[in-house]
Amino acid sequence: MRGLTYRHDSNYFGGPSNEDQAKNALQRRAIINILKWLSVDSSDPSENDKRQFEETMQRITLAPNETMDKAKQWDYYVKGLVQLRAFFVAAFDDTDDSKILDNIKRNYDTLIKRINLLGTNIYVYQFGQPSTITRGATPIEYDKAILRAYKGADHKNTAEFNHLKHVRRVPWTIGKAI
Repeated sequence: MRGLTYRHDSNYFGGPSNEDQAKNALQRRAIINILKWLSVDSSDPSENDKRQFEETMQRITLAPNETMDKAKQWDYYVKGLVQLRAFFVAAFDDTDDSKILDNIKRNYDTLIKRINLLGTNIYVYQFGQPSTITRGATPIEYDKAILRAYKGADHKNTAEFNHLKHVRRVPWTIGKAI
């Protein structure tokens, strides 16, 4: 899946060409199909489906033949999610065509739904204030803040978080397609 997040943009200063946009659109569809294959029953993924999703997100940022450091697996998970989401968000800058933007929005919404469905065992927190930019008619929150993932129970009320300001769950990981 790592190769699918490579963004085609042969015309660097003028944005992607029509051919590049078409390649990027095919890649977005392929990513969505892979995420659908990870959980055949889209209403109730199994623990195995969720584990496969977690491992996919953890490995998406690794180079070929690179070994994952298990101590950093949740850092890899967050990087993978951010990389995948960034690939989809970048598409909003490619065109002003409302028909194409509608398709990009549907793809993005599907991605967020799959992340929420398959990532239910993982709690991703943002430390610090987010910023919001607008892509087309869609406000997109991007994270200047530090993101951390934890498997298992909600950690928000633990000692690690109690002294920190501006700690919150990352909205696009809990069902809010921002």
